[in-house]
Amino acid sequence: MIRPLLATALAVTISLPGQDPPVRALGARLPPSVGPFIEIAGVRELRDERVIVLDKQDRSLHVVDLRSGNASPLGRDGDGPGEYRLPLRILALAGDSTAVYDMGNSGRFVVYAPDGKPARPIPIEYRGSSGAAEATDAQGRLYTAERGVRGLADRYLGKIVRWDRNTGRRDSIATMSFQLVSPLPVPLGPVTVPFWTRDQWAVAPDGRVAVVQVEPYRVTLYHPDGSRVVGPLVPVDRIRVSNGHKEEWREDWKRPRGAIIGTEYTFRRLPVPEPSKWPEYLPPFMPDAVRFASDGMLWIRRTTGAGAPATFDIIDAQGRVAAKLELPTRTRLVGFGNGTIYLARTDDQEMEYLDRYRLP
Repeated sequence: MIRPLLATALAVTISLPGQDPPVRALGARLPPSVGPFIEIAGVRELRDERVIVLDKQDRSLHVVDLRSGNASPLGRDGDGPGEYRLPLRILALAGDSTAVYDMGNSGRFVVYAPDGKPARPIPIEYRGSSGAAEATDAQGRLYTAERGVRGLADRYLGKIVRWDRNTGRRDSIATMSFQLVSPLPVPLGPVTVPFWTRDQWAVAPDGRVAVVQVEPYRVTLYHPDGSRVVGPLVPVDRIRVSNGHKEEWREDWKRPRGAIIGTEYTFRRLPVPEPSKWPEYLPPFMPDAVRFASDGMLWIRRTTGAGAPATFDIIDAQGRVAAKLELPTRTRLVGFGNGTIYLARTDDQEMEYLDRYRLP
């Protein structure tokens, strides 16, 4: 369903020595605006002005024609070829093919050819010790995280592994820590610790792997040839945890979450646990904050004041903050295309619409 909407703009901040960063507009939103959806979990832009949209809570996939705004379903509920039970993640493969991670069918990847027909599935062995592949590059190679398994000494240490489906080759590309980071003690049991985070990683189209460290905040880029670039420390203005942050945390807990109950695949709301203690300050970024754009720049969503728009550090090839970008209010980043950025915008009824902009 297409609704005419007023154009809005993004703003980018360029840091120059010796002066305050100026803010400039990136331009109007590109038509059309598509929706409504319940919760957009990801998009995959194709080369023919179509985009695949994953609606996580609706447990559905849609192919949207960006020229007309028309949408059609992709696949359906089930266990057969091209079917899924609980799709949670979408990945781009080579040749405009698309992989969809289905938590409800033994964690397999359903694969679709560019025409929407089921293609050769990804074998189950393309998994790391931490689960299914989480990223791909422009060649369609799969990347997953593998944690240490030898014992307590290395349970928080791990590596990023690249799998080439054509050759079967498996390479370790980067190393990183999986230790939870919080000023509060992080127990192994069910005690709730608010605003914890950890080091994160992402894969660029050209196969570079970025590891983003929390303490201290810096970016290390691992190149396919084995070399690496260690970026400078990124200054952090600590943000004090406010009552507004606490309320946002409680609201986030109320969101339905995917679950498998017996043979039923569904989303359900969990009881909101009230922490016994809150940290004094927020970390520089929270989980799921890191991803590469199609131009090879790394985007890191920073923590902000309660109710503030999403703000990103844009990292260059040397691991430096080249720009800062603020999204329009009530939007969140859900994906990139060829020179484009896709945002999910929430309306007053808590429904989401897919908006598209050009990259800066």
